[in-house]
Amino acid sequence: MTGNSFGLALLAVVGLGGLGLLAWSGYCFTRWCRADAETRVSLRQARRLRWGWKRLAPMLGLAIKDATPTVLQQYGPQEQPAKPRVLVPRLHTRADAFGVTVTADALPQVGLSAWQDAGEGLCDAWGMRRIRISQPKPGVIVARGFRREPLEAVIRSPLLGPDGSPVCRPGQFVSTDDVLLGWDEDGTPVVLNLAYSAHALVAGLTRSGKSITVNTLLAYASLMGDVRLIVIDPNLGAVAPWWRTAYKVSDAIHPDEPTEILRWVREEMQRRERLFWSGRTDRITEFSPELPLLLVVIDEVANYTRHPDRKARERFEAELLAIASQGAKFGVRLWLLT
Repeated sequence: MTGNSFGLALLAVVGLGGLGLLAWSGYCFTRWCRADAETRVSLRQARRLRWGWKRLAPMLGLAIKDATPTVLQQYGPQEQPAKPRVLVPRLHTRADAFGVTVTADALPQVGLSAWQDAGEGLCDAWGMRRIRISQPKPGVIVARGFRREPLEAVIRSPLLGPDGSPVCRPGQFVSTDDVLLGWDEDGTPVVLNLAYSAHALVAGLTRSGKSITVNTLLAYASLMGDVRLIVIDPNLGAVAPWWRTAYKVSDAIHPDEPTEILRWVREEMQRRERLFWSGRTDRITEFSPELPLLLVVIDEVANYTRHPDRKARERFEAELLAIASQGAKFGVRLWLLT
């Protein structure tokens, strides 16, 4: 190779390296700009975590010493004995609003049990409230660090802008879009897809989050162009915010009016029976404004199933049972709160 060719090759390598560094810098800048305030705190925490890892890993017993000599040590001068190298697991970090997820390579004799033994030290060194360590597949360790608890955090709905005003318009969503109901204790999004789900029962103590969960569902459903919302609530808690956007509403305490609404839903189910013969399917999963998904939400359902009017109560229970047993395949989603 001539001198000019070598120079051009070296220049090309340096240029590619510079482009790669520029692309990585652009990615980091974009990630920072798009992150919210809490995620930016986690990004700074992840950066400090990576910088101090080579020093922290040997202190916690997460590094090994490799006495195998390198090529230079084998064929170089043997005046001094070769020093063993310290190998630490390679880290990849991912920051979010709750903390940092660390993915590491498992080294020989430094597996899941070693990481779990070092969990308390990692928690202190990384500034986390708690840490969850798992091994999703052989050779990979995942340490999920939480600097704040997902169940205690107040998180703005994606349907609202920074100033709290709505940023979505009616008809923007459809039934096949995932509905974000919240986050679990590990910070994993809890999503629901109305088109492919079935019925649901929401039960819990007072102040346990039932109303927030259901109102989140109702907000998304009100913005879906192929969903008809039906709300029945004797206490007005679920009806009041949505009476203008719902297709049918009832705040009656006596079961007769809710029973008539459920009877209409069951008649709509009967009208859809022909779709099973024409479509050769056992479940309707494609919806449109002409064939909408019917979301029926009944709050305080025990008010009707335990009503003192026995005959009215039995009529309500009969319609409710018919919808619960057959409604899912006809495009009805029944949500009961108690």
